[in-house]
Amino acid sequence: SSTGAYGPLTEWHWDFGEGAPVVAATNANQSHTYNTLGTYYVTLQVRTSNGCLSNIFRDTIVVNATPSVSASAGLNTCLLDTVQFTGNVTYPGTVSEYHWNFDDVSSGAYDSSNLQNPKHLFTTSALHNVKFYVVAPGGCTSNVYNLPVNIHPQPLASFNFSSPACAKSNVSFFDLSVANDGNLT
Repeated sequence: SSTGAYGPLTEWHWDFGEGAPVVAATNANQSHTYNTLGTYYVTLQVRTSNGCLSNIFRDTIVVNATPSVSASAGLNTCLLDTVQFTGNVTYPGTVSEYHWNFDDVSSGAYDSSNLQNPKHLFTTSALHNVKFYVVAPGGCTSNVYNLPVNIHPQPLASFNFSSPACAKSNVSFFDLSVANDGNLT
């Protein structure tokens, strides 16, 4: 609770620069959403319980654009294949930070990237929830884009053959390969 020189503060007169002032009787702290980027002049004036009105405090706030992102991944989605990611950014300038998390904890320090279009070699076969977001120079953070990437296990090639294997006679080979996920084609 704030107290002025002539009694406790009882009213806070806010103007966030968009033409819709707010008078608060119980909550000194306010939040406001700006839907349009630009420069706004914010003012605050307070009143005590004795009716005394303060000076008008003014400050300027610059509202920056918020980036928006989406992402896509290449078609190679098999274990031990490198997957190419593409980060798409909508922003009226250059962003300052790219953030990827591949949801591949066993890859250690390689589980993240700061490149716009990174490549990643997944170390586990599973459905990975890849996350991508960016930060603009003014500190505004984009939405977090979730990209499910299903990494399939590698098939296992194997065979055996008929015995004995003799010159000038047919040898039969028998496929023992396993798909591990899906069908062999």
